[in-house]
Amino acid sequence: MGKINVFINCPYDDKYRPIMFGLIYFTFKVGMNPLLSLNNKDSGDVRINKIIDLIKKSQVGIHDVSRMVAKKDKDFCRLNMPFELGIDYGFKKFVNNKKKILVLDSLPYRYQKGLSDLAGVDISIHKNEILELFDVLRDWIISEYNITEIKHSAALKYEYDDFHGWLNGKLEEQGYDILNTEEYDEVEEEITYKYVNYIDEIKPKEFINYCKKYFENGNGKVVNL
Repeated sequence: MGKINVFINCPYDDKYRPIMFGLIYFTFKVGMNPLLSLNNKDSGDVRINKIIDLIKKSQVGIHDVSRMVAKKDKDFCRLNMPFELGIDYGFKKFVNNKKKILVLDSLPYRYQKGLSDLAGVDISIHKNEILELFDVLRDWIISEYNITEIKHSAALKYEYDDFHGWLNGKLEEQGYDILNTEEYDEVEEEITYKYVNYIDEIKPKEFINYCKKYFENGNGKVVNL
């Protein structure tokens, strides 16, 4: 099987960043290639055409609709993610019925109020937690690709934490302000602190490049689909 492209349709706000980075890492972990609309900076083309091009190039679409609800009164709902999901479903229905689509949300059943047309479609819930995210991604990959051996989500999260340490070292080498965490005794607390620190510094496109280097250099074992 050749390299599988995955179109990731998700929010880009700071609070969502940990989930976005988890999605990108997991995509590389299973030997796929993540495609995000921020990858293409050609100002000579309108954004929707860039997105359609990414959808055409991808064999998998992962869509997170967890930000479609307005944050406060008189705010507008964020409809970009449901809109791009609709384009991808249309592509699957009328162009490529072999395309695989996974829909994510942070809370169960909420989508039914804003996307009732998806009633009866399984929506995977990540609860804004990396471990929960890996759990639903792992189950989906096993189901869709008939994988017989893939580590438990907790083991995948442990490997992801190791990746954090590797990334912190790379960021320090390049002048990022990584805070000293030696005063923290509990490993989990130390990892969390490092994670929050670099997550504010690094851009999504940079994160993609670091993940690519990490796996290409043999630092992380890739699951073969």
